Amino acid sequence: MNQLIYNENTGRLELADYEFHCGDGLSVLIDNGSGPEWVDTRLEYANKSWYLVGLPGVNPTGLIARI
Repeated sequence: MNQLIYNENTGRLELADYEFHCGDGLSVLIDNGSGPEWVDTRLEYANKSWYLVGLPGVNPTGLIARI
């Protein structure tokens, strides 16, 4: 499993060797209170920050993710 990292040189989020662009889909591991679960979402960029569609307030940087 890999973590999403922010590359300051490119301004993009990366997972292993993959560089994300707006609209790219992925699954992230989220603890829903009763244990971790995989949640399908997509990444978008607005107001100088990356966010996960359908997961307000969840910072994608550092999350365990898969494509």
